[in-house]
Amino acid sequence: MKHPICRVILYVSDMKAMASFYSRLINGCEIDQCNIDYYWTEICTSGIALALHSGEGVKIQEAQTLKLCFHASSSKDLVTSTENLGARFLSSRSPIETVEVFDFLDPEGNEFSIEVF
Repeated sequence: MKHPICRVILYVSDMKAMASFYSRLINGCEIDQCNIDYYWTEICTSGIALALHSGEGVKIQEAQTLKLCFHASSSKDLVTSTENLGARFLSSRSPIETVEVFDFLDPEGNEFSIEVF
């Protein structure tokens, strides 16, 4: 029996800010504020949903155990446009000749990458 991934859950402290950040990063537009629930907000992507879950009442580990990776078709203006959303650029690398990886921190300090290939 196959069990395809249907969502990835990220615990957050500030639901409104993080829903806005990830919606703009993933979909290129602001999320409809009516769709933000204090405890659970899903942002649709092509394939799976990113589910933001309120960290209230849950001990969020100091060491992050989840890393989100996104795809971009071009690196042109990638760092600037992502920083303009509220992310902090960490570094970039090219693990193989045809791939560039850009590492960032989201507004709550969760690390994520954008890969260009």
